[in-house]
Amino acid sequence: MSLTDGRMRIGQKIPHVIFFLLLLGSGDFQVRGLTVTGKDGPTEALRGEDVTIPCLLSGVLIPLNLQILSVRWSRRLQNGTEYTIYQFHDSHHQSSRPGSHMNDRDLQQGNASLSIPNIQITDEGDYHCSVIVTPDADSATSTLHVSVKPQTNLIYRGLNEALYLGPASCEVGYPGPAFCEVSNFYPEEVKIRWVKHSKGITTSTSLDEDVSFTTPLRNRDGTFNVTSMLNLRPDSRDEPGDIFSCIVTHRSLKEEISLNFTVPRPSPVVVIIILALLVLCIVVLLTILWKKCLRKGEPSLSEISGDGRIPHMKRGTLTWQITNFIKKEIQINVYLKRRNDIKLLISSWDSTDWKISYNDSSNVLSLLEKGAKCRTLLSVEMEVEMTKSWTGKYKCLCSISITPDKYTDDGAVIVVEVEHPSLKWPVSVRRTLNVYSPVVGKPVVSDISGEMWIPHMKTTLSCQITKFKLKKLQINLYLKRCNDMKNHLIHSWVSVDRPSRKDNTAAGRHSRDPIEEDSLLEDAGYDTMLPVEMEDAGNDTILPVEMEDAGNDTKLPVEMEVKMTKTEDESYKCDCTISLTPNIDTDDGAVLAVEVDHAALEWPEYKYHILNVIKGDKPGLWRRWKKRVIK
Repeated sequence: MSLTDGRMRIGQKIPHVIFFLLLLGSGDFQVRGLTVTGKDGPTEALRGEDVTIPCLLSGVLIPLNLQILSVRWSRRLQNGTEYTIYQFHDSHHQSSRPGSHMNDRDLQQGNASLSIPNIQITDEGDYHCSVIVTPDADSATSTLHVSVKPQTNLIYRGLNEALYLGPASCEVGYPGPAFCEVSNFYPEEVKIRWVKHSKGITTSTSLDEDVSFTTPLRNRDGTFNVTSMLNLRPDSRDEPGDIFSCIVTHRSLKEEISLNFTVPRPSPVVVIIILALLVLCIVVLLTILWKKCLRKGEPSLSEISGDGRIPHMKRGTLTWQITNFIKKEIQINVYLKRRNDIKLLISSWDSTDWKISYNDSSNVLSLLEKGAKCRTLLSVEMEVEMTKSWTGKYKCLCSISITPDKYTDDGAVIVVEVEHPSLKWPVSVRRTLNVYSPVVGKPVVSDISGEMWIPHMKTTLSCQITKFKLKKLQINLYLKRCNDMKNHLIHSWVSVDRPSRKDNTAAGRHSRDPIEEDSLLEDAGYDTMLPVEMEDAGNDTILPVEMEDAGNDTKLPVEMEVKMTKTEDESYKCDCTISLTPNIDTDDGAVLAVEVDHAALEWPEYKYHILNVIKGDKPGLWRRWKKRVIK
């Protein structure tokens, strides 16, 4: 095969598709008679218009046989990558750009131009038209420019007017900055210049000084915004009637856009009137400011600061400030809001009598009677130091000393409320108390002792708790039967008045609010699910304990006798005796758990005992073998 005569005679030997692919990789070239021409210069179009990119064929027989014609349109990106946007092959059209098309009749007449409707900014670029008329091939490149016309706006603010918008001339007041806004244009290249047309002179003067420009900002649709500012200053050379113009030049415009305004020199009368109005406005503003702010002197209340964590039954101090109030009359109230409790007034101070009231029982007695019987007041002392500055404003430095209880005041809220004649409503701040128990004198719990084989319907178990300092102690008994997924609370004992997990008496169960009880349990550090470790059973299975009073469901009679004594080392000791009446049918293999809760413990202590209930005095061979397996 030879190319010496300039013609590639491969139409019958090389398939049409392979020849077309060879053309795509070869770039721009021409083979003998076929000539493809595009447009010498770029094709200009505005966004939204329909565009036709030319591609004309010459040197071929007209009309063309579409069976031997292949056309490929591709677009070249800025990084040099080309991708196909339209292809005609084997009399079939294939488009990857929505709406682009070619006409078969135009192709037969040698016109392979590509029509693209509703052109967008993203369609801008170089378009490559590759044509094969077997056995000849050629290609051409055309450039498409897409433009968006700018929107212009002139803004001038003078002392005699609020705002001026628009391209027409306008009579305004004193010189000042003028803004020329150009927005929603593409491409980014735009020229903005300011000129001055003096009265009686035909030529214009270009204004290069006192002109500034903002950095062009790109919008989401690819267009740009830019603003130019002209700073006008009083000048004796300016004559009344001089016209200033902002002239905008852009690729999308056939003619320049000119925005004009006029700045006459104001008369002395106008200046005097304007100055008088300014002075009057200043006087009015100062009067309003004095009446509403300085004269009233509304107090500013700071946040409550002080000890972050307060030890159990130890004194802690909280402080705050009240500043910037003019009238001396002020009242400070301190309230306590415990969980699931009403807000109680625990201290109050009034500047009229300069006296501090500590826990006035007459004020809070009626509130105490409405709550639970176990509710007690927080021990609190408040001190207030009032001073006056040289500006006539008062300042109060306030502090309170409190001795909170871990079991009633942890999580409680201290509210400071200030009343003053300048306030329509009192102002207040609040702080949540964080009370913790020092880790001293942790109780030591012994194992549960008793008979390994419990005769049917009778047994006695014992447990000892020693070496704890604080007298507040709580002991709970739980029962977990073999075929029951729940751990039932069957008995509870509390050494002093403190929130217990369950009240075993019927009166206690019906008198306490379930919601309040859950909150008290949470305050005391309890969880609704307690871990029970099956130590006696020889494994580490952890069983959830549900806080349910199952006294009527388990039907296991139980009595617990606790004897508390004080030892020589000033610690306490508890001897616990538990009397059970188990049933061999329901309680054989059940787990009895003793839970001990104390302020010195981060988590409650547990001891466990498996109930092996038998008939008679000794177990049979099967039960002895089963016991060894369990161990």
